[in-house]
Amino acid sequence: MFAKKSVPIKAPPEEPPPARRFADNVREFDTVVGRNMHLKGNLEGKANVDVRGALEGETRLQGLLIVQVEGKHKGNISATNVIVEGQVEGNISSTNKVELRASCRVTGDIGASSVAIAEGCFYEGTINMGDAPVTRSFQEKRSSLRGHAPASAVGDR
Repeated sequence: MFAKKSVPIKAPPEEPPPARRFADNVREFDTVVGRNMHLKGNLEGKANVDVRGALEGETRLQGLLIVQVEGKHKGNISATNVIVEGQVEGNISSTNKVELRASCRVTGDIGASSVAIAEGCFYEGTINMGDAPVTRSFQEKRSSLRGHAPASAVGDR
């Protein structure tokens, strides 16, 4: 007499896991310096920039600058956040955080409120963190950030 009506239960939409690091929130880069590119000149703006080639000159960004494993940056850097997997020759100044990954090679001074240094990286210079807590080292457990897609690219990716 009374039939049970089956009603499918919809699962709530999956939410992405919470961001563990500032780079987790970056879904795309506004500018990419491709592997086969060598750019000379100053770079300035409000953008996320991915360096896979060579960049020579001063960089001033309101955003994230990442120098990938094959990337090289020669000149001073000033950005909100900086991740180095490749080579940097010059001073790095950040209003937030600098992260030196295990594969990086950095020669220059660092000024930031937070600095993370992976075991195995080469670093020569001084670190000024003002009144920030002590620098802590970490062992990288993730692969490179290559999965991030650029909005536009300069040169070959």
